[in-house]
Amino acid sequence: MGAAGPSRGAFKAVVRRRDFRRLLDGLAVSEAGDWLYNVDFLVYILNRTHSGPWVSAATVARLLPF
Repeated sequence: MGAAGPSRGAFKAVVRRRDFRRLLDGLAVSEAGDWLYNVDFLVYILNRTHSGPWVSAATVARLLPF
């Protein structure tokens, strides 16, 4: 491994593995679902309250555990 990280050849060798590709696909779908849930949650709060501060408070409340 050089200073820039693993070589492209090593990455291609790993991506050729079917199980690893399925893992990456699952991760991508999961991340998309998480993102869409967050957007939907904030739109729901905005539609119910018509208030930017409530959307901000909901965002802060969701991020506090992190």
